[in-house]
Amino acid sequence: MKIKRKMRSRAGMTLAELLAAVAVLGVLGAGLTAGVPAAARVYHEATADAEASVLFSTLSAAVGDELRYARSPKADGSFDSAVYGKGVSVEADGDGHLTVGGEPLLGSRTYTGNLQADISVSYEDGLFTVNLSVKEDGRVRKEQELVIRPVNEE
Repeated sequence: MKIKRKMRSRAGMTLAELLAAVAVLGVLGAGLTAGVPAAARVYHEATADAEASVLFSTLSAAVGDELRYARSPKADGSFDSAVYGKGVSVEADGDGHLTVGGEPLLGSRTYTGNLQADISVSYEDGLFTVNLSVKEDGRVRKEQELVIRPVNEE
């Protein structure tokens, strides 16, 4: 008799409460399912932008250093380099890596992910004009025009 009384006095969940709990959990699960891919996409975009900015800064400094100390610059952007030889130019190879006279300007590990660089260089009125861009899968992530005055002009 005591056992029956204890079972009756114990309150349990009704079917309606159980259904409401399942519905709430379902809504929370659907929100998480939609939110995780969106958060991953935002993370990828932020990471790609940061990596593109670092690569652009590194390339700008390397190209600037090379052109700043260039000798005998020509209108087509070619010049004589103490490191790379005579009549060289800064170009992008087929992989989107910058080269000077066909030699890599930076190591291949500098180009993280799917990042590639593109560059055009011209020389006029004592100034190099450089159009440098960093792309990922064809999408421009960072782009800027740089103007560099060589100190070893002849």
